[in-house]
Amino acid sequence: MNHRALFFILSSLLFFTIFIPNQRFTPKHKTQLTYILKGIPSGHDTPSIIWKALITGDDSGLPRSAKKAYFRQGLGHLFTPSGVHLATLNPVIQRFLRPGVIYFLLFLITQLTSGLAALSRVALTKCSSKAQTSCIVFAGILFIEGAAFSWRSNPISWCCSWMFLGICWFAPKQSRALWFFLAQLILCWIFNQQLALYSPLTNLLIALPMAFLFPLLLTFSLIPTFFIHSILLKIILWIHLFILKLDSLNSVLPAINPHAGHIILFICWIIFKRKCRFYLPLLLLILSSPLGNKYATDSSLSKWESTPTRGARIMDHNISKIRFSDGTLCRGSFRKESWKEICRPPKRRATNRL
Repeated sequence: MNHRALFFILSSLLFFTIFIPNQRFTPKHKTQLTYILKGIPSGHDTPSIIWKALITGDDSGLPRSAKKAYFRQGLGHLFTPSGVHLATLNPVIQRFLRPGVIYFLLFLITQLTSGLAALSRVALTKCSSKAQTSCIVFAGILFIEGAAFSWRSNPISWCCSWMFLGICWFAPKQSRALWFFLAQLILCWIFNQQLALYSPLTNLLIALPMAFLFPLLLTFSLIPTFFIHSILLKIILWIHLFILKLDSLNSVLPAINPHAGHIILFICWIIFKRKCRFYLPLLLLILSSPLGNKYATDSSLSKWESTPTRGARIMDHNISKIRFSDGTLCRGSFRKESWKEICRPPKRRATNRL
């Protein structure tokens, strides 16, 4: 049994429980990078929106059905610049004499840029070579960063970094894919989202193109648009269509709606010896299947999304409040010389589970 990986899974459940009541759905339509990086396409077509989302994390404008497909395939992390994106730049950064200094400068830059908090945390942990081998160093760095920045601004993002970085760096290599799938299962359970059973395979298929695509997109985001941009947009469209094609396999192998029983089953399957794997986990699965979060709100899948579902009608409105027919409630207020809007996603209807 790997105690370190189990520690990060159990502690993540505790942190989600603590921080989720403080989560706020505050829409932010643009980041500072949208204005600075003039090479990011400004079109409203899907490839341009995905380019913007990959670089800045702003996926506003992407259809809800497409967002659900990405999250169902376990690819929601692509729209949050973080460890996957930084890993594609590691070969370049490691060529410098002091890569730790480069990572620290990257941490400072990303801290000053809205929407890049997850990338900032990864850069900070990489400043120390011991953070990927010592749980104590890793936990110390993340707790200092959380107390100083993330726990006030975006605690759920911090919880995700804690869980996924902990699994990627401290889970045993031979079963890391299982631990990573378990982490995705927990995230889908918490936010009431589906997860495809073959999502680990999807991640492997997308990881290689991303290793080449993200550095190119980052480079040409600095350069005003010319013919290379159209080629990159075609590549993004091909990858997008490929992901949608993979998602269509859910009609044959349906995605699961995670509940507490699935979480317990996977934990027991990984840590128990072979003799117990076939009996106790299945019993726990049956007994715990009614447990879950049926009174939780349905996540909007994105901190950038503030629009109601397609076809929703305005039921009533006044100067500062709008209520839509799908249950979305938006309130606006004038704070610190700027208009701020906060939208609450509709509550999921409780369903009786047999």
